[in-house]
Amino acid sequence: FCHTVLFCFAVPALETALPKHFALHQVNNVNHRKEFFRAMVSEVRSAIESIGLTHVHWTMKSEAEEDRETQQIEHEIKVNPSVRDEWLARQVRLDEEDAHFDEDAVLDVVN
Repeated sequence: FCHTVLFCFAVPALETALPKHFALHQVNNVNHRKEFFRAMVSEVRSAIESIGLTHVHWTMKSEAEEDRETQQIEHEIKVNPSVRDEWLARQVRLDEEDAHFDEDAVLDVVN
């Protein structure tokens, strides 16, 4: 993976133009609202330059800590069944906590 960070004041223009430009490279071809696509950084940079946006700051290598941690977890899940079971149990617990939080938020709005 190549991790690149882009800072730009014209985010709405990017969010409109890039998914159209890379429509044939979408990661999710079922949900049209997903704005993830497969592309080389050079292709993204060329697309942004063709849009004519200025004041764009590129950081070509970012820390990508969560991605590196995810890769480590994926490796451990593959080689150790107990790690897999612990991780799945944690995900279920977190999902339940999120659902409970969402229910409380709805109740707060309703009350």
